[in-house]
Amino acid sequence: MRLPEVGVTLVALSLAVGFVQAVPERANDPASIVSAVPRWSKGDRLALREEHTSRRGTDGNKTKPSMKASSILDLEVLEAGPDGYVVHWVSGRPNIDTRGVTGQPVLEQLVKMTAGVGLEIVIDADGTPTGVRNAAEVRRKMKRIGASLRKELAAQDAPMELIDGLLAQLATTYESEQAILEHVAKSASVYFLPLGWRFEPGVPIEYETQIASPSGTAPLPSQGTLALDSYDADTGMARVTWTQRVDRERAGSAIRALVGSLLGGTEMTADLSAAIDAVDIEDRAEYVIDTRSGWVVDMTHERSVRMPGAERVDRATIRRRS
Repeated sequence: MRLPEVGVTLVALSLAVGFVQAVPERANDPASIVSAVPRWSKGDRLALREEHTSRRGTDGNKTKPSMKASSILDLEVLEAGPDGYVVHWVSGRPNIDTRGVTGQPVLEQLVKMTAGVGLEIVIDADGTPTGVRNAAEVRRKMKRIGASLRKELAAQDAPMELIDGLLAQLATTYESEQAILEHVAKSASVYFLPLGWRFEPGVPIEYETQIASPSGTAPLPSQGTLALDSYDADTGMARVTWTQRVDRERAGSAIRALVGSLLGGTEMTADLSAAIDAVDIEDRAEYVIDTRSGWVVDMTHERSVRMPGAERVDRATIRRRS
């Protein structure tokens, strides 16, 4: 199975993960193996609901809510064949809850603007997203969104430097089909992540991978693990957990480059050393997979990012609508 590579963008509400490679499948007793592969047909639909929350903290203070949003999510299989699938993925207009939350008006506006941008995700037979069939259309829509956002921010007398920086960052998310897959479609990549694996009870799958740097510096080497928690043979439901964390032994130079980009220098000082020790990125997710159909029917994913003087915890849930 080839794992997707997904990047991190600061203007994104949904969560992202990055991968490079996985360990080979284990060739064990087939009777004990649980396979999580798509078994979709053209026209299949899945109605889901997604919720996103974000918490932020600074200088060691307790994190506080900074974003709460929910929306409907509709999936439809447009094409199905022996080589894979094309799945239409579209989120509805979000309901943003501002009660008890320190608002982020620019981010909230961007989230609302990008709602309804449908993605035709190309997925191989194992369930791994490999491309976006309507990339040109998505690019045109994202450019229009960027132009509208520029006008709105200018009308609010936002600093031009802020506007240019935000839109330049936004442009990197749709500059190519691969960028769209990594950034605009990142929620889909997290959702489809456990598909294509063959799980053996009690035997975790461990692999070396990378997490994209939040500041655009070299990727951070990390360690990933997938494990089957339980399997109900009567219903075909499998519960799978996934974790990923920066491997500090292998990521030393990448962490130093990341901190240097934030602090404006890489000369080793006491402050730089303390800042390097503060860096950590960790993902945890739980999935419920209907192995008879190959759909993920429930997902909870949490990413914590700790940087010098700041911490952010993002949480996303995607669940089948009843």
